[in-house]
Order: sequence, then structure tokens, then C-alpha cells
Amino acid sequence: MLERNSTYQIEEWEPDFFLIGQDGDVAFFIKKDSDDTIYMNDLGALGSLEMKPISLNIFEFVKQASEHYDDIF
Repeated sequence: MLERNSTYQIEEWEPDFFLIGQDGDVAFFIKKDSDDTIYMNDLGALGSLEMKPISLNIFEFVKQASEHYDDIF
């Protein structure tokens, strides 16, 4: 994960967030020093579009991902 955060310059474009995964151009984030909400954003839109909250925590996110992405699990 550290390599991806460095490659996509997350610290520069979204300094309050940490990249935890991606599906193509869509990336998933947690907000530093915050609650457990998982956010998503297009990697090409970092810094220009607001992060979209998609689940309240990692457990809900994994459940949603397993229902919507057959190849993940």
C-alpha cells in the first residue's frame, strides 16, 4: 500500500487520506485520524473531486465488495 500511495502521490493530492486499494482507476481510501469510513474516488480526479463515502467501515466494505465484484473474493 505504501508503494501505491507514493506512485499516485496521494500525500500531495489528498493529504488527509490513505489509499487502501483500487479497482482499475477507482481507488478506495480511509481518512487519516478519523473514523472508519471508507471513501472512493477516481485516481484521475484526485484533488479535484470530493471523496465519496461508500461504507461505514472495512467490514461493511468487504461485504459490499463481495456482493458486487465476483473476482475480488
